Amino acid sequence: MSDKHLTLLTGASRGMGLAMAQQLLAAGHDLLCIARKPDEDLAARAAAAGRRCEQWAQDRAAVTVPFTAGTEGAMAEFPIVVAA
Repeated sequence: MSDKHLTLLTGASRGMGLAMAQQLLAAGHDLLCIARKPDEDLAARAAAAGRRCEQWAQDRAAVTVPFTAGTEGAMAEFPIVVAA
């Protein structure tokens, strides 16, 4: 089994997500980060540690999906928030 770890992390541009990303890099993980915006400091930390850190900019807080409510089949939209 490989000692390499690839970790998918959402919300990695600030707060707890950023702190988790920093700790995972220090522990030797490669990261795939999905966040509202890329973090240049995080990329620099990864490079300094010899780890890969792919960052995908995606704001998922504003995404809505259709939902069928009740027996009458009325359509409503509910927001999906992913580690924002």
